[in-house]
Amino acid sequence: MIIERKNCTIELNGKYAIKTYKNKDDIRALNDKWLSCYKLLQEQCPNITKVYEVNGREQSIVMENLGVIETGYKKFSKGSITKDFIINTIITVNNCWSKMLKFSQTLPFKNKYFIHCDYTLSNIVYTADQTIKIIDPDSFCFINDIATKGDRQQAKKYIETMTFLHKLSVPPQNLEYR
Repeated sequence: MIIERKNCTIELNGKYAIKTYKNKDDIRALNDKWLSCYKLLQEQCPNITKVYEVNGREQSIVMENLGVIETGYKKFSKGSITKDFIINTIITVNNCWSKMLKFSQTLPFKNKYFIHCDYTLSNIVYTADQTIKIIDPDSFCFINDIATKGDRQQAKKYIETMTFLHKLSVPPQNLEYR
């Protein structure tokens, strides 16, 4: 199966998904240093998509095929979610964010973070067995600041995502409990 996107093509091939970029600049930061850091983080955070290989010459990334998935955005838009589902999502998202920050403390680069730079509900997915995964591994990058820098306001994106999830988990005030 082949999925065409604006900036890439994703080929689902057995247990692998191969993402090939249409523009070589989209993969420029995915090098051996990036792959080494990603694989170390992957060991600590099983909820991020596994990456097996990055091929700069072919402008591709080989990662795990998650099978049938639904994005957090679509899932929450439907409205058919349970309290446990929301709680599990919040716990997973928090754990992944915390592990990214903790991992960033171990980097030999003085003021760098290694985090997902597009941490939104569209990049939180649910597999057929409802495992929660963070996709779009090529959005992991080294950045100097998570609080400012325009679209790199990663702390803000994270807080907005968590605020949305929290609002779903709090029952309306006019409910009567019996």
